[in-house]
Amino acid sequence: MSYDRACAKAERRGLTVEKEEIYQEDVEAGEVAQQEPEKGARVEKGGVVTLYVSYGAGDIEVPDIEGMRRSVAEDALSECGLAIGDVDYINSDKPVGEIVEQDPKAGEMVPADARINVKVSQGTAAEEVRVPNLRLKTRDEASKILDDLGLNAKFIDAYSDTVPVDSVIDQGIPAETLVPIGSQIIVTLCKGEKEEQTEAPTEGKPAIIDIIEKPTKAPEPETEAPAPDDGGGEQAPDEQAPVQSHSAKQEVVSIPVNPKADLLRDSDNAVRVTAVKNGAEVVLKEITLSKDDFPFAVNDTSDGSTKYTVTVNGIVVYSDTK
Repeated sequence: MSYDRACAKAERRGLTVEKEEIYQEDVEAGEVAQQEPEKGARVEKGGVVTLYVSYGAGDIEVPDIEGMRRSVAEDALSECGLAIGDVDYINSDKPVGEIVEQDPKAGEMVPADARINVKVSQGTAAEEVRVPNLRLKTRDEASKILDDLGLNAKFIDAYSDTVPVDSVIDQGIPAETLVPIGSQIIVTLCKGEKEEQTEAPTEGKPAIIDIIEKPTKAPEPETEAPAPDDGGGEQAPDEQAPVQSHSAKQEVVSIPVNPKADLLRDSDNAVRVTAVKNGAEVVLKEITLSKDDFPFAVNDTSDGSTKYTVTVNGIVVYSDTK
C-alpha cells in the first residue's frame, strides 16, 4: 500500500501518523514496508502509528565519514542503511581514533546493507594514550570508548552487590595511565550478586540446616566461692558476651602489570606480583614472560586494605592498596 493511502486510512480512524524512510529491497519506493504497532494491534484513538516507507532497492550514496571518530561514523552509516566493515589501525599524524580513509569513498553508490571499510589513526609509532575511567560504564559504552582510543578490550565477569549488572566493576590498568596504542585493557563486568548455595536434601539423607546457637558464656577460672550475702541482696544474673563474627566485604580487584617498554627484554622477563594481607606477604603470580605478553592484569579479592606490588626484572613497576 502506498504511503498516502495508508496515511489517509490511519487518519480516518483517529490515529496520528509518523513517517520513517528505510531501504527495503523487496518493496517498491513509496510503498509502506513496515508499520508499528503491527497490523491487528489495538491502539487507542489519538495514538501514534509509525509507517516505514521504502526507498526501494536503489543504491545508496556513501556519506563522508573521514575525520569522524569510529563510534560517530557507525551512527552516521546506520542512518543510511550501511555499516562499518573491516577496521585497520594505522600510524598517522591524525588524532587517535579518527578515521583517515574509507572504502568505498564518499559519494559512491552502493547497495543497501553494504559495509564500508575504514582505516583508523592510532597516532604515531611511539604515541601513547591515557587509559579512560571506565567504572560503571556499560559493556557497549566501554567498548566504544576504548575503540575510539585505539585500545583493545578484554571482558571478564565477576560478582558484585554494589554495581549494576553488565556495568564495569574494575579495569586492569588504572585510569590516566599512559599506554601504547593497541594495548589490551582487561575490563571486569558485573554479572550480578553471588547467590549462596545450600545443600539440597537427598533421599535417605537429611538436609543440613544451619542453626545459630545461643552464645554461651566462656568458662571462667575457678576461684574461691564468695561468702553468702547476709544482706539478702539479689544475685546479679549471668551476662552473656555478644558474639561478633562480621568480616569485611571482599571485592574483585585487578592488579595491572604494565611496565614501560624500556624495562623489558625481548624474552625472559621475570614478573612477580605479591599481596600483603593481615601482615603476611602472599605471592599471587611469579612467571617469566616475553615482551609481547605485556600488558596484562592479575585479579584477586580484597577487603580494601591489601597492598599489592608488581616487580618486573627486579624493579617495582606498581604499588598500591586496594
